[in-house]
Amino acid sequence: MIDSLRAASPIAGASVSATRVGAARETTLVARTDAKGRFAFERIDAGEYAIGFAHALLDSLEFGGPARRVVVPPPQS
Repeated sequence: MIDSLRAASPIAGASVSATRVGAARETTLVARTDAKGRFAFERIDAGEYAIGFAHALLDSLEFGGPARRVVVPPPQS
């Protein structure tokens, strides 16, 4: 995750959430960005997810940002 307001520097400590869309049971996974703005979910099943993010800097700017839809394909053999 990159802060486009401050010389494209990484945003560390942001919360990134992935919520499964259209599943019988709603599942939300959460990861934190590292010092380089990178994040990873330990495990994510195939399906469609709404990806969102939050950070104190973004809150102070009153920017929540829209959730993005992402499709995670099933593993291939």
